[in-house]
Amino acid sequence: MHHHPPKLSHCPTDIVAVVGERISWTVPKATDNVGIRDLWMEPRVSDGSRIGPGEHLFRYVAEDWHGNKAESQFLVSVKSS
Repeated sequence: MHHHPPKLSHCPTDIVAVVGERISWTVPKATDNVGIRDLWMEPRVSDGSRIGPGEHLFRYVAEDWHGNKAESQFLVSVKSS
């Protein structure tokens, strides 16, 4: 029995923005040989939200029905204008 972790594609790249700018990104696509049970983001922030100044590391985690996980990370840097 082979356990293949999910694959994430179209992962967001690092983003640089200024305070007050609406930030958006594309949610990655998760694929797996046994199907994706869940795909979530940590910390949970909705796309298009306003994020405070500083460096924020986000990650998407995909989990398949066998409990295998894959993740992708991206950094959002918000500058004070």
